Amino acid sequence: MDNTIQAQDNQIGVTAEAVLGGVKAAVGAVKGIQEKSILNKAKKLIAAGKANECTGRMIDICIEAGIDPKVFDTNPTYNARPAVIAAKAAAIKKSGAVGTDAEAIDAAKIEAVNTNAAVTVKKYAPYIIGVIIIGIVIYLIFKK
Repeated sequence: MDNTIQAQDNQIGVTAEAVLGGVKAAVGAVKGIQEKSILNKAKKLIAAGKANECTGRMIDICIEAGIDPKVFDTNPTYNARPAVIAAKAAAIKKSGAVGTDAEAIDAAKIEAVNTNAAVTVKKYAPYIIGVIIIGIVIYLIFKK
């Protein structure tokens, strides 16, 4: 009787492992399709000159796919990464612009913040200019 129960347990275990293997394969296939879709979307943004609008996941997938990280130099998400800040800090220190590692890291962080501010202003500049023009037109209409 014990042998029959043990054999049934073994069959259940083997079946569960097979099902689990199938589920893992299906999940892997879905992730592959999803990553390919994200990569295509990121490539379209890069081709349009909008690499600074890519998300962190897009950047990761692009770098894994072999796209040069220099494409994302104007991307605030990419510039805020610790590895990028460390690399920029090392370059700043090597150039002799600062004396200590802490100053170099601070300078790299400030550069990342400035890049973020520049991208934000560039992103909203058409709206700001539009509001100013509408304000001038309204002023000229009511001035009469």
